[in-house]
Amino acid sequence: MHTQKLILLAVLLLHLFTASAQEQPDIKLSCEEIETLFLQNNLELIAEKYNIA
Repeated sequence: MHTQKLILLAVLLLHLFTASAQEQPDIKLSCEEIETLFLQNNLELIAEKYNIA
């Protein structure tokens, strides 16, 4: 039973290390692009905050 826990822990740690080692693509956005994306994706939350139906 103790050996199974160690194996499970080793597998989980290996998975975490390999997942974090994968390269992420570089994304370059201007401030205007970031603001536009934010507003498009959060418009409903903003309307709710200011009680706009």
